[in-house]
Amino acid sequence: MKRKFVSLAAVLAVNITFVSISSNVSTVHGESLEEIKKKREQNGEKEKKKKSELNSVKNEQNKVQDGIQEIDNKIYELEQNIKEKSTEKEDIILSIDSLKKSIAIIEKRIETRDKLLKNRVSAMYEDGGVIQYLDVLLGSKDFGDFLDRIIALNLIAEQDREIIEEHKLDQRNLKLEKQKVDSKLSQLEVTLTEMKTLEEQLSAQRDEKNRILAELKIEEGKINNYLIELDEKNKLLANQESAIKAEMERARKAELERKKKEMEKSKRVQSASSSPVQAETSDEREGKTGMFLFPTEGTLTSTMGPRWGKEHAGIDIAKAGTVPIVAAESGTVLRSYYSSSYGNVVFISHYINGQLYTTVYAHMNSRSVQDGQTVSRGQLVGYQGNTGNSFGQHLHFELHKGPWNSGKTNAINPMPLLSR
Repeated sequence: MKRKFVSLAAVLAVNITFVSISSNVSTVHGESLEEIKKKREQNGEKEKKKKSELNSVKNEQNKVQDGIQEIDNKIYELEQNIKEKSTEKEDIILSIDSLKKSIAIIEKRIETRDKLLKNRVSAMYEDGGVIQYLDVLLGSKDFGDFLDRIIALNLIAEQDREIIEEHKLDQRNLKLEKQKVDSKLSQLEVTLTEMKTLEEQLSAQRDEKNRILAELKIEEGKINNYLIELDEKNKLLANQESAIKAEMERARKAELERKKKEMEKSKRVQSASSSPVQAETSDEREGKTGMFLFPTEGTLTSTMGPRWGKEHAGIDIAKAGTVPIVAAESGTVLRSYYSSSYGNVVFISHYINGQLYTTVYAHMNSRSVQDGQTVSRGQLVGYQGNTGNSFGQHLHFELHKGPWNSGKTNAINPMPLLSR
């Protein structure tokens, strides 16, 4: 009777927890959506006030940003071409090495035959040449012996001819192999020249991009980006509403499933023993280090805080080569697109213990997730790059406690919550 009472109490406790979680999540959900709605309304008012003033600037800015995106695309193509040429160069070098080995073998055979033929000629000269052949034939005992000696001499002559023919063939092959090496060396020279040209073009494109970005900062400044950024923000906010709802539903189902398993476990334990089981609560898990996975490999080149006269709302992680970027935690992709400032960027909404978080992955070379997609912790979202308002390959990573907003007022330092 006591065990039945304990089991019933556990069920009631779990049901009460479900109601509590549902209530808390709905509250957080409502606050988040209300905050987004207010931001969208504010942005709408700003747009009305500024639209007439910035109309002409918007057209020019579109051209500039299109130019930057086009340069980013060219840079990507050049990088791929350089990789292909580098592979081609390695293949040519391997082919040349193989030809040189073949040449060394042929040269060794020629050298050996040279010695053999020189010795044969020297022996023939010392023994009197053709006269000695007559002596061999005339010195036969009988006609049968005479025929045997003729056959023997013919075999020796035939072997000499074969050696000479093989010698000639090897000399021809040696010449052909050397010609192939010369051809491969010429091909290698062309490939290296093409690689140098591509690298110069790549450098020129990067310089051009940096020049455009510098001009934007100096000449046009904040006002020139205003309308495009506002449009991006409104689209992002609209997507954020859908992502939050999807992430809320995912989190709700996951929590219900966890509680269900916890209840089943509690029942099994209570059946075996009347001792209560102490489970780790959500509050105890909240705020632990390692809540989020370190999103990429590399060196931390910039931390959160003031930089270049404004607030740097995240951290920068850089590493050369093809460097993958992964989701810091399971969640829902609220936006995956090319931004005028962030370049290739992905925004992900996460619900952890009833709290909404938003992570941002910017300046990527390429993206591998789409709007509305559910992602798992550690799942590939793209690769480090140098797109948008960026001056070198890296990942710009932001963590927001709550929804993302253009003022980035919800941004928090991610470092204490990250684990590698």
